[in-house]
Parts: sequence; structure tokens; C-alpha cells
Amino acid sequence: MKRFKGCLGVFLIFFFGVLFGAAITEAGFNKRMVKLLRGGPEEITDGTVRWLRKELKLDKDQVVMLKQIAVDTRIKLRKIRQTTQPEVDRTLLEAADRTRGILNPEQVKKFDEIIRKGHSEVEKLRTRDDGGPSRGLQNPSTATPSS
Repeated sequence: MKRFKGCLGVFLIFFFGVLFGAAITEAGFNKRMVKLLRGGPEEITDGTVRWLRKELKLDKDQVVMLKQIAVDTRIKLRKIRQTTQPEVDRTLLEAADRTRGILNPEQVKKFDEIIRKGHSEVEKLRTRDDGGPSRGLQNPSTATPSS
């Protein structure tokens, strides 16, 4: 019985150590990702290049070429987003209206506040990405609820 308790104790210490280590690692990863995303498109590009440089052991010429590839890709993606974003916005507004339709009035207020906070973050990112005010997204306070 003592041997079982000892083994169980060692196992639990190991298990909680792994769990704690994973939680700390995940928190650090999430913190880095948030910092990267809030840094805007240039920070995302630079972070990607830094990561690939390290992982692939790129030389200086490769890093220069990879940076250019990343910038070109970012420009192309921005153009694609400009053409598709209005449809994305309409779809999200429709989903928000449908969601409001199943909520009670107090839930609608809280839902709209959640949406406002999300829009604020998106606006910050879009302003950095485009160098100016964003286009398209309707403010949830001006949207007409379906209920």
C-alpha cells in the first residue's frame, strides 16, 4: 500500500508539473501572439521572418528575399481583403442580427457591448494595416436589431 501511495504521489507530481508547464508555455505563447497582432502588419511580417530565419537557419540574402516575399504577400492579401470585406461585414452583421433575435433585452445590451469592443480592436488593426480609417464595419449601436 505504501508503494502504491508513493507511486501515485510521484505520478501526481509529474502530472501537475506537466500541466503547470503547459499552462505557462501557453500563456507565454498567447502573450507573444497578442503582441504580434497588436503590432500591426509590419510586426507580423517581421515576426514571421524572424521565426523562419531561426527555424530554417536562413542566410542574410535569404532573409532579404523572404522579407520582400512577405511584403508582396501582405499587399496582395490587402487587395483581396478590400474586395471581400464588404461581404464579410454583411455576413457578420446578419449573424449579429439573428443572434439578437434569440436574446432577451439584457443579453442584447451585453452582446452589443461585446461586439463594440471587438469592433474597436478590429478598427485599430485595420487603421494600422491601411494607414487610414477602416471601411465597411457598421457600428452595432447603429445597427437595427431584428427583435
